[in-house]
Amino acid sequence: MTKILVGTDTSARAERALEQAARMARAEGAELVVLYVRPSLDAREAVDAEKAPDPVTYLERIRGLHGDV
Repeated sequence: MTKILVGTDTSARAERALEQAARMARAEGAELVVLYVRPSLDAREAVDAEKAPDPVTYLERIRGLHGDV
């Protein structure tokens, strides 16, 4: 295995999947590719745009945590 692709929408469930994918990538010596998937309508955005997910900040944080894979 050379690459592992994991999708995220910044939810807690996606975070758990990302953690597992990072463990697998480390164990296999594979590259981890993270794909941000934006839901078609985010309820947080409809109510308060300030509470909408910030994918850029999220992906930078992920890079800091898992930059080795």
